Amino acid sequence: MGLLEGLARAYKQLQPTEFEDLSVLGEGEVFAKSRSIPELSVVALRHPVECKGGVLPQGGKGIVVHVYRDGEHYEVEFAEPFPCTITLRRDDIHPE
Repeated sequence: MGLLEGLARAYKQLQPTEFEDLSVLGEGEVFAKSRSIPELSVVALRHPVECKGGVLPQGGKGIVVHVYRDGEHYEVEFAEPFPCTITLRRDDIHPE
């Protein structure tokens, strides 16, 4: 198990979400019904993003730790290439 998968599992155990009952659906079905990405989802960057004086690369993977009310902004935590938590727009990321 990779670092991101381990973090996702740990977050899920600590913070159950309202989306857990949707897990019986296929991933495409969940996202087809809602444009919002659920908390604890693994996402990838669509383009490089600056964070804490460094640059997270395109394709860098992180975990959604908070979905803002509008469903268009997300707090995403990255562990690699360096620890960083940043607020991103829906257009900046895509689900993995």
